[in-house]
Amino acid sequence: MTTFLQILESFYYVSNMALLVVAIIGLRQLKISRESLRINATRESLMCANSQIQYYLNEVIKLQNILDAEIKKWSIELYDNAEVIIVGNSITVKLNSDNNELEKIVKICGPMLDVLNAMESFSSFFTSKVADESIAYKAVGNTYCHYVKRIMPSLIALETSGFANIFELFRIWYSRIQKQELQEHKQGIEDKLARIDNVTICPLGTQ
Repeated sequence: MTTFLQILESFYYVSNMALLVVAIIGLRQLKISRESLRINATRESLMCANSQIQYYLNEVIKLQNILDAEIKKWSIELYDNAEVIIVGNSITVKLNSDNNELEKIVKICGPMLDVLNAMESFSSFFTSKVADESIAYKAVGNTYCHYVKRIMPSLIALETSGFANIFELFRIWYSRIQKQELQEHKQGIEDKLARIDNVTICPLGTQ
């Protein structure tokens, strides 16, 4: 009887050890699977970002150039005269143009919508987190924000017409540009301060 109980105890111990080993192996496999999924997701995000960068450089800029040519053709000065004021997430535009300038905008509606649709498509890949926006920012962030700010008068007028992704990506990237500029300005001031000697003249007999 004692031997039988000892066998049962040994079997119970071995079973527990086996379950522990299986559990450890299972957890390790789960960790490997998660890491593999993370790596694959990162790779796909980078590939998608690269694809969109190429799309922006090859297609979006081409449409922007066509629009710019039309603006020049019709001598539209509204975009150069407009003042875009950005405070936090708030964007306002002062047109500083007369009604004649506003009437000219009708002549470029087609090219303008082509640009906005292309930029909205581009932006949606990053605002939806499908593509890595930090990679695209380094490649086209400055030119993207510069152009969005330039055509802001038309974009504000069409804000409710389905261009939310342009606004969202612009706010993210523009605030990042502003922060970088302020940091560079701050560093420049600190460098100048470091080069200035703090000279004082002590009264006679005080040293």
